[in-house]
Amino acid sequence: ERQLRRLQRQGEAASPGVAPAEARTPGPGAARRAAKAPAQRAASKNVSPGKGAPGKAAVLSTLILLVTFPLILIFGGPLFEEGGWRGFALPRLQRLHGPLVGSLILGIFWALWHLPLFWVKVWGTPPTILNMVLYVPTVVFMTVVYTWLFNNTKGSVLMAILIHASFNASVTGILAPLFPAPILSDYGLLPILGGFGALAVVLVALTRGRLGYRPEADAARTDATAAPRVR
Repeated sequence: ERQLRRLQRQGEAASPGVAPAEARTPGPGAARRAAKAPAQRAASKNVSPGKGAPGKAAVLSTLILLVTFPLILIFGGPLFEEGGWRGFALPRLQRLHGPLVGSLILGIFWALWHLPLFWVKVWGTPPTILNMVLYVPTVVFMTVVYTWLFNNTKGSVLMAILIHASFNASVTGILAPLFPAPILSDYGLLPILGGFGALAVVLVALTRGRLGYRPEADAARTDATAAPRVR
């Protein structure tokens, strides 16, 4: 046995550049590392700081927005609703009750009009009591902001349509894909309520409740659009 060991050591010393068979035969771990190496090198070449999944999500959300905006504009309500809400009802409510109270009245009716949509799957907001309770003040605050925009664009119904469609499309095409969090998927009205609520309070405070309303301008628009009387 000693002679066999001595002969083995002499053979290894005679060929120092050749490793034993066990060392030259790769095991399962080496095979896995060899298979992963090309993929790791490719990933290190293609991925750099600031690139990757977030950038792809931003591009995807932009494409979704470009596709959904015309669909929401035509079929989502703004094109056909705003002629009634801002084109017909708001000028008359402002004339009778003032811009702030008129907006509150219009906001309540606007919210009640949309409540049945909670049971439509496309709507995307669960029909819970909390969501429906939060929805009413959210729409009222939105109405106050839209009233300020309407009055400061000389009563432009077109601007009201575009603002309404832009908000709906941004929530659908940007917020939902980029932030798939429970606060948006289950309680999406909370951040919207906070944002529009704060903005509405600021606008009411800065304009002292007038919200850009000018009775003389409203009277001039009414006279210009009134049909001539036949005597």
